Amino acid sequence: TEGVGENPLAGTSWLVTGLYDGDAGEVASALEGTTLTVDFGATGGLNGTSGCNTYSARYVLDGSALSITPPRSTSMTCAEPAGIMEQEIVFLTAVKATASFSTEAEQLYLSDASDQVVLELVQRDR
Repeated sequence: TEGVGENPLAGTSWLVTGLYDGDAGEVASALEGTTLTVDFGATGGLNGTSGCNTYSARYVLDGSALSITPPRSTSMTCAEPAGIMEQEIVFLTAVKATASFSTEAEQLYLSDASDQVVLELVQRDR
């Protein structure tokens, strides 16, 4: 169990409540009718749902620094709700851009290298 105590994200599961759209320059809520999740495994695996598809990646935690490998995703196309595929691209881009994290109460914030919050998440039960 060495190192597990140093990883507060290990074994946690999160639901995305907001994601940063670089084009719009703001954090927007996830589309109604979509579920975006991030599940941190105990051994560096990361997976979840990106609205339409599922994805997996690896993560490395060092203090508050968090790096995530480019996610690999299934390749289904969903038509509903409108904008779901565009949101998926924004979400996966945000996951890949993550450089640090912070927590506040039941919330998790993932930020990019310029300290812009790219994902806002709330803890969920698996």
